[in-house]
Amino acid sequence: MVKRAFQKVGSIYYFATHQNREQMNKFLSQLSPTEVFELFLVLQEFSNFKSCLPEDEQSNLVIANCYLWFQDIIGEWFSVAQTKIKGRIFFALEHDRELNTQPTGIVIDLFDEGAKNKNSKLPPPPPLSRMKYSSSAIDTVQALNQLKEFWYQLMWPDKYTSAPYILSIVEAIAAGVVLYSNLLWKRLRNDPSCFNAKAHFLMTRKAVLYMNNLEYALSGLKHLEADLDFEGIIQAVKRKDDTIVAEEWRTKLKNPVQEAQEHVRVMIQCFVRSVAHHMNYKIRKLMFHLAWGPEKLEPEKSIAPLLEYLERIFSQLRPAFLHTTFQRLVQAAWIKVLLEYSSTSIKNTKPVYQERPRFFRNLYISLSILSEFFLGDVAMLPLEELQCQIYKSVEREIRIHQSDTFPLIEYYFFSRAEEQFNSREAPLGYLTVRPHYDGKRNTVFVEVMNAKGLLPCDPNGLSDPFVILQLVPRHLFPNTPVHKTTIHMKTLNPIFMESFEWPVYPEQRRNRGAAINFIVMDYDYMRKNDFEGEAYYPLYKMIDIGESARTPEPVELILTCPNFKSDILIALGKRTWNREALRCVSAEKKKS
Repeated sequence: MVKRAFQKVGSIYYFATHQNREQMNKFLSQLSPTEVFELFLVLQEFSNFKSCLPEDEQSNLVIANCYLWFQDIIGEWFSVAQTKIKGRIFFALEHDRELNTQPTGIVIDLFDEGAKNKNSKLPPPPPLSRMKYSSSAIDTVQALNQLKEFWYQLMWPDKYTSAPYILSIVEAIAAGVVLYSNLLWKRLRNDPSCFNAKAHFLMTRKAVLYMNNLEYALSGLKHLEADLDFEGIIQAVKRKDDTIVAEEWRTKLKNPVQEAQEHVRVMIQCFVRSVAHHMNYKIRKLMFHLAWGPEKLEPEKSIAPLLEYLERIFSQLRPAFLHTTFQRLVQAAWIKVLLEYSSTSIKNTKPVYQERPRFFRNLYISLSILSEFFLGDVAMLPLEELQCQIYKSVEREIRIHQSDTFPLIEYYFFSRAEEQFNSREAPLGYLTVRPHYDGKRNTVFVEVMNAKGLLPCDPNGLSDPFVILQLVPRHLFPNTPVHKTTIHMKTLNPIFMESFEWPVYPEQRRNRGAAINFIVMDYDYMRKNDFEGEAYYPLYKMIDIGESARTPEPVELILTCPNFKSDILIALGKRTWNREALRCVSAEKKKS
Protein backbone atom coordinates (compact mmCIF):
# COMPACT_ATOMS: atom_id res chain seq x y z
CA MET A 1 0.00 0.00 0.00
CA VAL A 2 2.79 2.42 0.93
CA LYS A 3 4.71 1.49 -2.22
CA ARG A 4 1.60 2.22 -4.33
CA ALA A 5 1.26 5.54 -2.57
CA PHE A 6 4.82 6.59 -3.35
CA GLN A 7 4.43 5.52 -6.97
CA LYS A 8 1.27 7.59 -7.20
CA VAL A 9 2.70 10.74 -5.61
CA GLY A 10 6.19 10.37 -7.02
CA SER A 11 5.46 12.60 -10.00
CA ILE A 12 3.90 15.35 -7.85
CA TYR A 13 6.35 18.20 -7.46
CA TYR A 14 4.00 20.82 -6.03
CA PHE A 15 1.44 19.21 -3.76
CA ALA A 16 -0.78 22.27 -3.18
CA THR A 17 -2.18 22.63 -6.70
CA HIS A 18 -5.84 21.91 -7.29
CA GLN A 19 -4.95 19.25 -9.87
CA ASN A 20 -2.66 17.31 -7.52
CA ARG A 21 -5.20 17.58 -4.71
CA GLU A 22 -7.77 15.94 -6.97
CA GLN A 23 -5.29 13.19 -7.86
CA MET A 24 -4.61 12.46 -4.18
CA ASN A 25 -8.32 12.42 -3.32
CA LYS A 26 -8.97 10.01 -6.19
CA PHE A 27 -6.18 7.73 -5.02
CA LEU A 28 -7.19 7.83 -1.35
CA SER A 29 -10.80 7.06 -2.22
CA GLN A 30 -9.66 3.64 -3.47
CA LEU A 31 -8.41 2.75 0.03
CA SER A 32 -10.40 1.72 3.07
CA PRO A 33 -10.57 4.21 6.00
CA THR A 34 -8.19 2.01 8.00
CA GLU A 35 -5.68 1.91 5.12
CA VAL A 36 -5.87 5.69 4.72
CA PHE A 37 -5.20 6.17 8.42
CA GLU A 38 -2.26 3.74 8.35
CA LEU A 39 -0.86 5.45 5.26
CA PHE A 40 -1.08 8.83 6.94
CA LEU A 41 0.81 7.58 10.01
CA VAL A 42 3.50 5.86 7.91
CA LEU A 43 4.08 8.96 5.79
CA GLN A 44 4.23 11.15 8.88
CA GLU A 45 6.79 8.83 10.45
CA PHE A 46 8.82 8.68 7.24
CA SER A 47 8.81 12.48 6.90
CA ASN A 48 10.35 12.76 10.35
CA PHE A 49 13.59 11.33 8.91
CA LYS A 50 14.10 14.65 7.11
CA SER A 51 15.94 15.77 10.22
CA CYS A 52 18.84 13.56 9.08
CA LEU A 53 19.35 15.77 6.00
CA PRO A 54 21.02 19.19 5.79
CA GLU A 55 18.65 22.06 6.56
CA ASP A 56 18.81 23.54 3.04
CA GLU A 57 17.59 20.21 1.59
CA GLN A 58 14.79 19.68 4.11
CA SER A 59 12.66 22.53 2.74
CA ASN A 60 12.73 21.09 -0.81
CA LEU A 61 11.22 17.74 0.19
CA VAL A 62 7.67 17.16 -0.96
CA ILE A 63 7.27 14.45 1.68
CA ALA A 64 7.80 17.04 4.43
CA ASN A 65 4.31 18.36 3.68
CA CYS A 66 2.64 15.03 3.06
CA TYR A 67 0.01 15.76 5.72
CA LEU A 68 -1.57 18.28 3.34
CA TRP A 69 -2.43 15.47 0.91
CA PHE A 70 -5.00 14.27 3.44
CA GLN A 71 -6.81 17.58 4.03
CA ASP A 72 -10.04 16.64 2.29
CA ILE A 73 -10.24 13.05 3.49
CA ILE A 74 -9.72 14.08 7.13
CA GLY A 75 -12.57 16.57 6.83
CA GLU A 76 -14.76 13.70 5.66
CA TRP A 77 -13.62 11.57 8.62
CA PHE A 78 -14.87 14.15 11.08
CA SER A 79 -18.23 14.40 9.31
CA VAL A 80 -18.65 10.63 9.51
CA ALA A 81 -17.49 10.64 13.14
CA GLN A 82 -20.14 13.21 14.08
CA THR A 83 -22.86 10.98 12.63
CA LYS A 84 -21.50 7.93 14.45
CA ILE A 85 -21.40 9.84 17.75
CA LYS A 86 -25.12 10.59 17.47
CA GLY A 87 -25.81 6.90 17.01
CA ARG A 88 -23.67 6.00 20.03
CA ILE A 89 -25.53 8.51 22.20
CA PHE A 90 -28.93 7.06 21.26
CA PHE A 91 -27.61 3.54 21.84
CA ALA A 92 -26.10 4.48 25.22
CA LEU A 93 -29.40 5.87 26.50
CA GLU A 94 -31.43 2.94 25.26
CA HIS A 95 -29.14 0.50 27.07
CA ASP A 96 -28.64 2.47 30.28
CA ARG A 97 -29.76 -0.16 32.77
CA GLU A 98 -29.78 2.16 35.80
CA LEU A 99 -32.00 4.76 34.15
CA ASN A 100 -34.34 2.13 32.77
CA THR A 101 -34.66 -0.25 35.72
CA GLN A 102 -33.51 1.61 38.85
CA PRO A 103 -36.34 1.59 41.45
CA THR A 104 -37.73 4.98 42.39
CA GLY A 105 -38.26 6.45 45.83
CA ILE A 106 -37.49 9.59 47.79
CA VAL A 107 -33.81 9.52 48.75
CA ILE A 108 -33.52 13.03 50.22
CA ASP A 109 -36.04 14.41 52.71
CA LEU A 110 -36.13 18.14 51.85
CA PHE A 111 -39.16 18.75 54.08
CA ASP A 112 -37.32 17.22 57.03
CA GLU A 113 -40.22 14.90 57.81
CA GLY A 114 -37.85 12.51 59.58
CA ALA A 115 -36.90 15.19 62.11
CA LYS A 116 -40.57 16.11 62.62
CA ASN A 117 -41.62 12.52 63.22
CA LYS A 118 -38.75 11.19 65.29
CA ASN A 119 -40.92 8.50 66.87
CA SER A 120 -42.57 7.39 63.66
CA LYS A 121 -41.67 4.13 61.96
CA LEU A 122 -41.04 5.62 58.52
CA PRO A 123 -38.76 3.40 56.43
CA PRO A 124 -35.30 4.84 55.82
CA PRO A 125 -34.64 6.23 52.33
CA PRO A 126 -33.15 3.74 49.88
CA PRO A 127 -29.35 3.86 49.87
CA LEU A 128 -27.56 5.60 47.03
CA SER A 129 -25.18 3.54 44.95
CA ARG A 130 -21.50 4.38 44.94
CA MET A 131 -21.57 5.52 41.32
CA LYS A 132 -23.21 8.95 41.08
CA TYR A 133 -23.89 8.81 37.33
CA SER A 134 -24.95 6.04 34.98
CA SER A 135 -23.43 4.27 31.97
CA SER A 136 -24.99 6.50 29.30
CA ALA A 137 -23.13 9.55 30.63
CA ILE A 138 -19.84 7.62 30.71
CA ASP A 139 -20.33 6.25 27.18
CA THR A 140 -21.25 9.68 25.81
CA VAL A 141 -18.21 11.43 27.27
CA GLN A 142 -15.94 8.57 26.14
CA ALA A 143 -17.29 8.82 22.60
CA LEU A 144 -16.63 12.56 22.55
CA ASN A 145 -13.15 12.11 24.00
CA GLN A 146 -12.31 9.64 21.24
CA LEU A 147 -12.53 12.52 18.77
CA LYS A 148 -9.79 14.30 20.69
CA GLU A 149 -7.73 11.12 20.96
CA PHE A 150 -8.01 10.60 17.21
CA TRP A 151 -6.74 14.13 16.65
CA TYR A 152 -3.81 13.58 19.00
CA GLN A 153 -2.81 10.46 17.02
CA LEU A 154 -2.72 12.46 13.80
CA MET A 155 -0.05 14.76 15.30
CA TRP A 156 -0.92 17.46 12.78
CA PRO A 157 2.25 19.58 12.56
CA ASP A 158 0.78 22.90 11.41
CA LYS A 159 -1.43 24.99 13.73
CA TYR A 160 -2.65 27.24 10.92
CA THR A 161 -4.06 24.50 8.68
CA SER A 162 -5.45 22.61 11.69
CA ALA A 163 -8.00 25.36 12.47
CA PRO A 164 -10.89 23.96 10.36
CA TYR A 165 -10.41 20.48 11.83
CA ILE A 166 -10.30 21.76 15.40
CA LEU A 167 -13.51 23.67 14.70
CA SER A 168 -15.12 20.46 13.39
CA ILE A 169 -14.08 18.60 16.55
CA VAL A 170 -15.38 21.39 18.79
CA GLU A 171 -18.71 21.55 16.97
CA ALA A 172 -19.07 17.76 17.08
CA ILE A 173 -18.35 17.56 20.83
CA ALA A 174 -20.62 20.52 21.65
CA ALA A 175 -23.42 19.08 19.50
CA GLY A 176 -22.99 15.69 21.20
CA VAL A 177 -23.31 17.20 24.68
CA VAL A 178 -26.41 19.16 23.65
CA LEU A 179 -28.00 16.11 22.01
CA TYR A 180 -27.40 13.90 25.06
CA SER A 181 -28.70 16.60 27.40
CA ASN A 182 -31.84 17.13 25.33
CA LEU A 183 -32.60 13.40 25.21
CA LEU A 184 -31.97 13.07 28.94
CA TRP A 185 -34.12 16.10 29.74
CA LYS A 186 -36.96 14.80 27.58
CA ARG A 187 -36.90 11.46 29.40
CA LEU A 188 -36.85 13.23 32.75
CA ARG A 189 -39.83 15.43 31.87
CA ASN A 190 -41.78 12.38 30.74
CA ASP A 191 -41.03 10.42 33.92
CA PRO A 192 -43.97 10.93 36.35
CA SER A 193 -42.03 9.37 39.22
CA CYS A 194 -39.73 12.42 39.30
CA PHE A 195 -42.46 15.04 39.86
CA ASN A 196 -45.09 15.87 42.45
CA ALA A 197 -48.66 17.06 41.79
CA LYS A 198 -47.46 20.66 41.40
CA ALA A 199 -44.90 19.69 38.72
CA HIS A 200 -41.94 20.24 41.05
CA PHE A 201 -39.04 17.81 40.99
CA LEU A 202 -38.95 15.07 43.60
CA MET A 203 -35.62 13.95 44.99
CA THR A 204 -35.88 10.40 43.68
CA ARG A 205 -32.92 8.22 42.76
CA LYS A 206 -33.77 8.70 39.09
CA ALA A 207 -33.90 12.48 39.37
CA VAL A 208 -30.50 12.46 41.09
CA LEU A 209 -29.08 10.27 38.32
CA TYR A 210 -30.48 12.52 35.61
CA MET A 211 -28.86 15.59 37.17
CA ASN A 212 -25.53 13.90 37.74
CA ASN A 213 -25.54 12.65 34.15
CA LEU A 214 -26.15 16.19 32.90
CA GLU A 215 -23.34 17.52 35.07
CA TYR A 216 -20.97 14.76 33.95
CA ALA A 217 -21.76 15.43 30.28
CA LEU A 218 -21.13 19.13 30.90
CA SER A 219 -17.69 18.27 32.30
CA GLY A 220 -16.77 16.97 28.83
CA LEU A 221 -16.58 20.60 27.68
CA LYS A 222 -14.62 21.89 30.66
CA HIS A 223 -11.03 21.57 29.37
CA LEU A 224 -11.75 21.62 25.65
CA GLU A 225 -10.08 24.98 25.09
CA ALA A 226 -6.80 23.86 26.68
CA ASP A 227 -6.91 20.29 25.31
CA LEU A 228 -7.19 21.50 21.70
CA ASP A 229 -4.94 24.54 22.20
CA PHE A 230 -7.33 27.26 21.00
CA GLU A 231 -4.82 29.98 21.80
CA GLY A 232 -2.04 28.33 19.77
CA ILE A 233 -4.33 28.15 16.73
CA ILE A 234 -5.44 31.77 17.16
CA GLN A 235 -1.83 32.97 17.36
CA ALA A 236 -0.93 30.95 14.24
CA VAL A 237 -3.81 32.55 12.32
CA LYS A 238 -2.73 35.96 13.59
CA ARG A 239 0.82 35.45 12.28
CA LYS A 240 -0.38 34.16 8.92
CA ASP A 241 -3.32 36.52 8.32
CA ASP A 242 -4.09 39.38 10.72
CA THR A 243 -5.63 40.20 14.10
CA ILE A 244 -9.17 40.57 12.74
CA VAL A 245 -9.18 37.09 11.19
CA ALA A 246 -7.62 35.66 14.36
CA GLU A 247 -10.38 37.15 16.53
CA GLU A 248 -12.99 35.77 14.15
CA TRP A 249 -11.49 32.32 14.71
CA ARG A 250 -11.48 32.90 18.47
CA THR A 251 -15.24 33.52 18.28
CA LYS A 252 -15.80 30.51 16.01
CA LEU A 253 -13.96 28.17 18.37
CA LYS A 254 -15.37 29.45 21.66
CA ASN A 255 -19.00 30.06 20.74
CA PRO A 256 -20.07 26.39 20.32
CA VAL A 257 -18.56 25.51 23.71
CA GLN A 258 -20.13 28.47 25.51
CA GLU A 259 -23.54 27.93 23.92
CA ALA A 260 -23.53 24.22 24.81
CA GLN A 261 -22.46 24.96 28.39
CA GLU A 262 -25.22 27.53 28.82
CA HIS A 263 -27.77 25.14 27.30
CA VAL A 264 -26.99 22.41 29.84
CA ARG A 265 -26.67 24.84 32.77
CA VAL A 266 -30.20 26.11 32.14
CA MET A 267 -31.50 22.55 32.55
CA ILE A 268 -29.50 21.96 35.72
CA GLN A 269 -30.55 25.31 37.20
CA CYS A 270 -34.20 24.44 36.59
CA PHE A 271 -33.73 21.41 38.83
CA VAL A 272 -31.70 23.40 41.37
CA ARG A 273 -34.42 26.07 41.63
CA SER A 274 -37.01 23.36 42.23
CA VAL A 275 -34.94 21.87 45.07
CA ALA A 276 -34.49 25.33 46.58
CA HIS A 277 -38.25 25.87 46.30
CA HIS A 278 -38.84 22.70 48.35
CA MET A 279 -36.37 23.90 50.99
CA ASN A 280 -37.84 27.39 51.12
CA TYR A 281 -40.87 26.38 53.22
CA LYS A 282 -38.70 25.03 56.02
CA ILE A 283 -36.19 27.89 55.75
CA ARG A 284 -38.97 30.49 55.98
CA LYS A 285 -40.51 28.77 58.98
CA LEU A 286 -37.19 28.63 60.85
CA MET A 287 -36.36 32.21 59.87
CA PHE A 288 -39.69 33.32 61.35
CA HIS A 289 -38.74 31.81 64.71
CA LEU A 290 -35.29 33.36 64.44
CA ALA A 291 -36.67 36.83 63.74
CA TRP A 292 -39.70 36.85 66.02
CA GLY A 293 -38.44 34.81 68.94
CA PRO A 294 -37.61 36.49 72.27
CA GLU A 295 -35.12 39.32 71.70
CA LYS A 296 -33.28 38.32 74.87
CA LEU A 297 -32.50 34.91 73.36
CA GLU A 298 -28.88 34.78 72.22
CA PRO A 299 -28.45 34.68 68.40
CA GLU A 300 -26.35 31.50 68.67
CA LYS A 301 -29.36 29.71 70.20
CA SER A 302 -32.02 31.23 67.95
CA ILE A 303 -30.11 30.27 64.78
CA ALA A 304 -29.44 26.68 65.94
CA PRO A 305 -32.63 25.05 64.47
CA LEU A 306 -31.93 26.52 61.02
CA LEU A 307 -28.30 25.37 61.14
CA GLU A 308 -29.37 21.87 62.18
CA TYR A 309 -31.85 21.64 59.30
CA LEU A 310 -29.32 22.84 56.72
CA GLU A 311 -26.68 20.46 58.05
CA ARG A 312 -29.07 17.49 57.78
CA ILE A 313 -30.05 18.38 54.21
CA PHE A 314 -26.51 19.12 53.01
CA SER A 315 -25.28 15.88 54.57
CA GLN A 316 -27.76 14.06 52.32
CA LEU A 317 -27.14 16.16 49.21
CA ARG A 318 -23.35 15.97 49.32
CA PRO A 319 -22.93 12.20 48.81
CA ALA A 320 -25.80 12.06 46.31
CA PHE A 321 -24.62 14.64 43.78
CA LEU A 322 -21.46 15.47 41.91
CA HIS A 323 -19.50 18.23 43.61
CA THR A 324 -20.42 20.90 41.04
CA THR A 325 -24.14 20.15 41.34
CA PHE A 326 -23.86 20.10 45.11
CA GLN A 327 -22.27 23.56 44.98
CA ARG A 328 -25.14 24.81 42.82
CA LEU A 329 -27.66 23.47 45.35
CA VAL A 330 -25.82 25.05 48.28
CA GLN A 331 -25.65 28.37 46.43
CA ALA A 332 -29.40 28.23 45.74
CA ALA A 333 -30.12 27.50 49.42
CA TRP A 334 -27.86 30.41 50.42
CA ILE A 335 -29.80 32.75 48.13
CA LYS A 336 -33.09 31.60 49.70
CA VAL A 337 -31.72 32.29 53.18
CA LEU A 338 -30.52 35.75 52.13
CA LEU A 339 -33.89 36.63 50.60
CA GLU A 340 -35.60 35.66 53.86
CA TYR A 341 -33.17 37.89 55.74
CA SER A 342 -33.93 40.74 53.35
CA SER A 343 -37.69 40.23 53.75
CA THR A 344 -37.37 40.17 57.54
CA SER A 345 -35.25 43.31 57.52
CA ILE A 346 -37.65 45.24 55.25
CA LYS A 347 -40.62 44.39 57.48
CA ASN A 348 -38.80 45.91 60.45
CA THR A 349 -37.38 49.05 58.84
CA LYS A 350 -40.66 50.89 58.33
CA PRO A 351 -40.88 54.14 60.34
CA VAL A 352 -41.76 53.24 63.93
CA TYR A 353 -41.68 55.16 67.18
CA GLN A 354 -39.49 52.82 69.16
CA GLU A 355 -35.90 51.76 68.69
CA ARG A 356 -35.09 48.12 67.87
CA PRO A 357 -31.28 47.98 67.84
CA ARG A 358 -31.13 44.60 69.59
CA PHE A 359 -33.37 43.01 66.95
CA PHE A 360 -31.08 44.03 64.09
CA ARG A 361 -27.95 43.29 66.12
CA ASN A 362 -29.17 39.73 66.68
CA LEU A 363 -30.06 39.47 63.00
CA TYR A 364 -26.59 40.67 62.01
CA ILE A 365 -24.82 38.23 64.36
CA SER A 366 -26.94 35.32 63.12
CA LEU A 367 -26.08 36.24 59.51
CA SER A 368 -22.38 36.10 60.42
CA ILE A 369 -22.88 32.67 62.02
CA LEU A 370 -24.69 31.43 58.91
CA SER A 371 -21.90 32.76 56.68
CA GLU A 372 -19.33 30.77 58.65
CA PHE A 373 -21.53 27.67 58.36
CA PHE A 374 -21.83 27.96 54.57
CA LEU A 375 -18.05 28.41 54.29
CA GLY A 376 -17.42 25.41 56.56
CA ASP A 377 -16.85 21.72 55.89
CA VAL A 378 -20.55 20.83 55.52
CA ALA A 379 -21.56 23.31 52.79
CA MET A 380 -18.10 24.21 51.41
CA LEU A 381 -19.42 27.26 49.55
CA PRO A 382 -16.54 29.24 47.98
CA LEU A 383 -16.03 32.70 49.43
CA GLU A 384 -16.65 34.48 46.12
CA GLU A 385 -20.02 32.74 45.75
CA LEU A 386 -20.97 33.42 49.36
CA GLN A 387 -20.20 37.13 48.98
CA CYS A 388 -22.56 37.53 46.03
CA GLN A 389 -24.36 40.78 45.26
CA ILE A 390 -27.45 39.76 47.24
CA TYR A 391 -25.29 39.01 50.29
CA LYS A 392 -23.51 42.36 50.05
CA SER A 393 -26.85 44.17 49.79
CA VAL A 394 -28.47 42.27 52.70
CA GLU A 395 -25.37 42.49 54.92
CA ARG A 396 -25.09 46.23 54.34
CA GLU A 397 -28.81 46.79 54.97
CA ILE A 398 -28.79 44.93 58.29
CA ARG A 399 -25.45 46.45 59.32
CA ILE A 400 -26.84 49.94 58.76
CA HIS A 401 -30.01 49.29 60.75
CA GLN A 402 -28.17 47.64 63.64
CA SER A 403 -25.80 50.61 63.99
CA ASP A 404 -26.34 53.25 66.64
CA THR A 405 -27.40 56.65 65.33
CA PHE A 406 -24.20 58.62 65.99
CA PRO A 407 -21.84 56.09 64.32
CA LEU A 408 -24.29 55.85 61.40
CA ILE A 409 -24.28 59.63 60.89
CA GLU A 410 -20.48 59.59 61.00
CA TYR A 411 -20.42 56.79 58.44
CA TYR A 412 -22.74 58.81 56.19
CA PHE A 413 -20.34 61.76 56.06
CA PHE A 414 -17.36 59.42 55.61
CA SER A 415 -19.15 57.81 52.64
CA ARG A 416 -19.99 61.19 51.11
CA ALA A 417 -16.32 62.21 51.26
CA GLU A 418 -15.19 58.88 49.76
CA GLU A 419 -17.70 59.15 46.90
CA GLN A 420 -16.51 62.67 46.19
CA PHE A 421 -12.81 61.72 46.08
CA ASN A 422 -13.58 58.72 43.84
CA SER A 423 -15.64 60.82 41.42
CA ARG A 424 -14.16 61.59 37.99
CA GLU A 425 -16.77 64.04 36.72
CA ALA A 426 -17.63 67.50 38.03
CA PRO A 427 -20.87 68.77 36.45
CA LEU A 428 -21.37 71.23 39.35
CA GLY A 429 -17.84 72.65 39.23
CA TYR A 430 -14.82 72.74 41.56
CA LEU A 431 -13.82 74.41 44.81
CA THR A 432 -10.13 74.96 45.65
CA VAL A 433 -9.16 75.09 49.33
CA ARG A 434 -6.00 74.85 51.45
CA PRO A 435 -6.76 72.97 54.72
CA HIS A 436 -4.31 72.05 57.49
CA TYR A 437 -4.19 71.26 61.19
CA ASP A 438 -2.02 72.81 63.91
CA GLY A 439 -1.50 70.17 66.58
CA LYS A 440 0.22 72.59 68.92
CA ARG A 441 -2.80 74.90 68.97
CA ASN A 442 -5.43 72.13 68.41
CA THR A 443 -6.88 74.19 65.58
CA VAL A 444 -8.12 73.46 62.07
CA PHE A 445 -7.30 76.13 59.48
CA VAL A 446 -8.70 76.37 55.98
CA GLU A 447 -8.26 78.91 53.22
CA VAL A 448 -11.09 79.06 50.69
CA MET A 449 -9.26 80.10 47.52
CA ASN A 450 -11.60 79.96 44.52
CA ALA A 451 -14.35 78.12 42.68
CA LYS A 452 -14.70 77.45 38.97
CA GLY A 453 -17.20 75.97 36.55
CA LEU A 454 -20.25 76.79 38.70
CA LEU A 455 -23.68 76.42 37.16
CA PRO A 456 -25.58 79.66 36.45
CA CYS A 457 -28.55 80.18 38.78
CA ASP A 458 -29.65 83.67 37.69
CA PRO A 459 -31.49 84.78 34.52
CA ASN A 460 -28.37 86.66 33.37
CA GLY A 461 -26.49 83.35 33.00
CA LEU A 462 -24.34 84.01 36.06
CA SER A 463 -24.49 83.48 39.83
CA ASP A 464 -23.77 85.35 43.05
CA PRO A 465 -21.81 82.63 44.89
CA PHE A 466 -20.63 82.38 48.46
CA VAL A 467 -19.45 79.44 50.59
CA ILE A 468 -20.81 78.18 53.93
CA LEU A 469 -18.26 76.26 56.03
CA GLN A 470 -19.18 73.95 58.89
CA LEU A 471 -17.69 71.02 60.76
CA VAL A 472 -19.73 67.81 60.53
CA PRO A 473 -21.27 65.80 62.05
CA ARG A 474 -22.82 68.34 64.38
CA HIS A 475 -22.95 65.98 67.36
CA LEU A 476 -19.14 65.89 67.32
CA PHE A 477 -18.89 69.67 67.02
CA PRO A 478 -22.03 71.02 68.74
CA ASN A 479 -20.63 74.44 69.67
CA THR A 480 -18.38 75.23 66.71
CA PRO A 481 -19.43 78.24 64.61
CA VAL A 482 -20.63 78.11 61.00
CA HIS A 483 -18.57 80.43 58.75
CA LYS A 484 -19.45 82.18 55.51
CA THR A 485 -17.36 83.83 52.82
CA THR A 486 -18.29 87.14 51.25
CA ILE A 487 -20.69 87.11 48.29
CA HIS A 488 -19.17 87.57 44.82
CA MET A 489 -21.67 89.02 42.39
CA LYS A 490 -22.24 87.94 38.79
CA THR A 491 -19.56 85.30 38.31
CA LEU A 492 -19.19 81.57 37.80
CA ASN A 493 -15.51 81.56 38.77
CA PRO A 494 -15.25 83.51 42.04
CA ILE A 495 -11.93 84.16 43.81
CA PHE A 496 -12.44 84.18 47.59
CA MET A 497 -9.01 84.01 49.29
CA GLU A 498 -10.53 83.94 52.79
CA SER A 499 -9.30 81.98 55.83
CA PHE A 500 -11.21 80.39 58.71
CA GLU A 501 -10.40 78.34 61.80
CA TRP A 502 -12.04 76.12 64.43
CA PRO A 503 -10.78 74.60 67.68
CA VAL A 504 -10.57 70.81 67.19
CA TYR A 505 -9.12 68.29 69.65
CA PRO A 506 -6.92 65.43 68.36
CA GLU A 507 -9.52 62.76 69.24
CA GLN A 508 -12.12 64.68 67.20
CA ARG A 509 -9.73 64.94 64.26
CA ARG A 510 -9.01 61.21 64.29
CA ASN A 511 -12.70 60.34 63.76
CA ARG A 512 -13.04 59.08 60.16
CA GLY A 513 -16.46 60.72 59.82
CA ALA A 514 -15.30 64.20 60.89
CA ALA A 515 -14.95 66.64 57.99
CA ILE A 516 -15.25 70.23 56.83
CA ASN A 517 -18.41 70.65 54.78
CA PHE A 518 -18.13 73.37 52.11
CA ILE A 519 -21.56 74.39 50.79
CA VAL A 520 -21.53 76.67 47.74
CA MET A 521 -24.70 78.78 47.53
CA ASP A 522 -26.07 81.36 45.11
CA TYR A 523 -27.24 84.49 46.91
CA ASP A 524 -30.78 85.63 46.13
CA TYR A 525 -31.97 88.92 47.61
CA MET A 526 -35.70 88.33 47.14
CA ARG A 527 -36.02 84.58 47.49
CA LYS A 528 -34.35 81.57 49.07
CA ASN A 529 -30.67 81.12 48.27
CA ASP A 530 -29.98 78.43 45.67
CA PHE A 531 -27.79 75.39 46.31
CA GLU A 532 -24.84 75.18 43.87
CA GLY A 533 -22.97 72.17 45.22
CA GLU A 534 -20.98 70.95 48.19
CA ALA A 535 -17.67 69.30 49.03
CA TYR A 536 -16.09 67.55 52.02
CA TYR A 537 -12.56 67.39 53.31
CA PRO A 538 -11.96 64.80 56.08
CA LEU A 539 -10.05 66.10 59.09
CA TYR A 540 -7.92 62.94 59.35
CA LYS A 541 -6.42 63.69 55.91
CA MET A 542 -5.12 67.11 56.94
CA ILE A 543 -1.40 67.79 57.30
CA ASP A 544 -0.36 68.66 60.85
CA ILE A 545 1.94 71.66 60.36
CA GLY A 546 3.16 71.19 63.91
CA GLU A 547 4.62 67.78 62.93
CA SER A 548 5.52 68.41 59.29
CA ALA A 549 7.78 71.01 57.71
CA ARG A 550 5.78 70.86 54.49
CA THR A 551 3.58 73.74 53.45
CA PRO A 552 0.03 72.51 52.79
CA GLU A 553 -0.83 72.40 49.10
CA PRO A 554 -4.12 73.66 47.62
CA VAL A 555 -6.71 70.92 47.05
CA GLU A 556 -9.25 71.03 44.22
CA LEU A 557 -12.50 69.44 45.41
CA ILE A 558 -15.26 68.25 43.11
CA LEU A 559 -18.64 69.75 43.97
CA THR A 560 -21.42 67.20 44.45
CA CYS A 561 -24.95 67.10 45.81
CA PRO A 562 -26.57 64.80 48.41
CA ASN A 563 -28.00 61.51 47.21
CA PHE A 564 -31.44 61.37 48.81
CA LYS A 565 -31.73 57.70 47.75
CA SER A 566 -28.75 56.82 49.94
CA ASP A 567 -29.58 53.78 52.07
CA ILE A 568 -27.90 55.41 55.07
CA LEU A 569 -29.96 58.58 54.74
CA ILE A 570 -33.15 56.53 54.28
CA ALA A 571 -32.33 54.49 57.40
CA LEU A 572 -31.75 57.67 59.40
CA GLY A 573 -35.05 59.09 58.14
CA LYS A 574 -36.91 56.04 59.46
CA ARG A 575 -35.60 56.59 62.99
CA THR A 576 -38.51 58.78 63.97
CA TRP A 577 -37.73 58.22 67.67
CA ASN A 578 -34.26 59.80 67.32
CA ARG A 579 -34.03 63.60 67.19
CA GLU A 580 -30.39 63.65 66.01
CA ALA A 581 -31.14 61.35 63.06
CA LEU A 582 -34.07 63.50 61.93
CA ARG A 583 -31.99 66.66 62.35
CA CYS A 584 -29.27 65.24 60.09
CA VAL A 585 -31.80 64.23 57.41
CA SER A 586 -33.51 67.62 57.61
CA ALA A 587 -30.20 69.45 57.17
CA GLU A 588 -29.39 67.39 54.08
CA LYS A 589 -32.81 67.96 52.52
CA LYS A 590 -32.38 71.72 52.88
CA LYS A 591 -29.59 71.47 50.31
CA SER A 592 -32.03 70.42 47.58
